[in-house]
Amino acid sequence: MPPRDILLAEETLFRDDSIFNPDHIPDQFRFREAQLREMTFALKPALRDGRPGNAFLIGPPATGKTTAVRLVFDEMAKETNKVLAVHVNCHMHPSAFKIFSEIHRSVFGMAPPDTGTPLSKVAGDVFTRLSKEGKVLVVALDDINFLFENGTANDILYMILRAHESYKGILTSVFAVATEELLHELDERVRSIFSPVRIDFPEYSGRELRDILARRCEAGLYPDVIPGELLDRIASRSRDLRFGIELVKQSAMAAEADACRRIEEQHVEKALRAMTRHEDVDSGKILLSIVRSQGPMESGKLYELLKREQGMSYTTFYRLLQRLKSEKALAIKPVEKTRGKTSMISAK
Repeated sequence: MPPRDILLAEETLFRDDSIFNPDHIPDQFRFREAQLREMTFALKPALRDGRPGNAFLIGPPATGKTTAVRLVFDEMAKETNKVLAVHVNCHMHPSAFKIFSEIHRSVFGMAPPDTGTPLSKVAGDVFTRLSKEGKVLVVALDDINFLFENGTANDILYMILRAHESYKGILTSVFAVATEELLHELDERVRSIFSPVRIDFPEYSGRELRDILARRCEAGLYPDVIPGELLDRIASRSRDLRFGIELVKQSAMAAEADACRRIEEQHVEKALRAMTRHEDVDSGKILLSIVRSQGPMESGKLYELLKREQGMSYTTFYRLLQRLKSEKALAIKPVEKTRGKTSMISAK
């Protein structure tokens, strides 16, 4: 009987596991050529000492918005040292001070002290240095919806875009990144100076998602690790690209754990179950925190909030409600409305 085709302890299925990291920027950024052109065109005036345009990148989660920004900003850095392009995640830095601290870090190589330093000084130091050096500032406010939710979006945009009124010769622009239309929520004073070009990032089609996954596998896994028909199945069961990439990675890890040289159906199913359980736990915590912080709300409003912020499907939302109800963490009370019925969700 021939020996079993097993993976030895020191062997791996991964050619390069960093290919599957969320922040990986691929050598070929597929199916977003038009968006990259529009972003590059908006920045082009900065190469001629002019003011770059503003942009509003909009699309569902996992559609390439953040990767596009990073790619264009990296290319701009290679092209010229006259432009300082700063990417800020507003989920992680949801205040004016934290955002300007990140800009300060890019300008001076370090963040300002967390306490005892007023925002006006941090912003002033940034703009004064950029004015002296004759540099253009482009700030990408990623997940800008968090700034709208805490009421700081208008002030932050105003501070950046009006800097030229207080600091001679400074040129600034903003790339706002969001999952939904938010421009109507801007004050008129900001809307008039922002006036961004809108760049849409639609969901990847099934064919496009499969193509991207295949290229990631080719770069990140050794040959013949994943059969084509199994990759088809992974693509069809992935709600978005981020999920699909992680599912490939977890499936390969499950195969390694079984000392297999190839990913099999059982490894995909195991990875899928584990990811779903983990996702449900995290999403359940987020759902509970929203209800506890904002108080009882209608199920439709709660779902729209989670769909917008987390890209949550209604099936997942319904499953979470039922689980949290059974765990006595939530109360779900039917409510009659003028048109139909709804449910009021409250925390226990």
